[in-house]
Amino acid sequence: MNIQFSTISSFDSVQLNSGRPLVICDIDETVLYLDDDTYKKNQVSRFPLFYNKNGMSNCSSFQNRTILPTDLAGFNRLEQRVRSLGGNIVFLTARHAATASYAIADFLKIGIDASKYEIYYTGNEISKGHFIKKYIDLSGYDDYYFIDDLLENVRSVLHSCPPMNLYLFRR
Repeated sequence: MNIQFSTISSFDSVQLNSGRPLVICDIDETVLYLDDDTYKKNQVSRFPLFYNKNGMSNCSSFQNRTILPTDLAGFNRLEQRVRSLGGNIVFLTARHAATASYAIADFLKIGIDASKYEIYYTGNEISKGHFIKKYIDLSGYDDYYFIDDLLENVRSVLHSCPPMNLYLFRR
């Protein structure tokens, strides 16, 4: 099956229509990335680094991390464009809700005020497509956009949600 999505490396490449948009955006490797030796050594299995089998945070792995933005200027311009159309940006992450304070701190480290956004946490227990369908209210918006760095998440949104503009983010 041919999946219809665009691969982007800047938020400036997100093509908004003229309707009221809802942008659903991933956090890790999309808006920000972790640039530390622990993450690089465990990149293939990054979630066990952050969660034990009970879904709780292994907080020691969150300390002393270097957080960098992928494209902060582009993200800020996307936010301005979305707001000018009366829309919103929300975040959907595979992080567990137990790590919410770290997500907020990570945003602050790169200059984003997390209090301006809703942040949804799947805990890596449900696909992002199913999560959107079950928990995110899409009413009141004309156009939907999904941005993530993992193709499996783009696929799950394609198969579970109403038609969305899909973007695979590559830094």
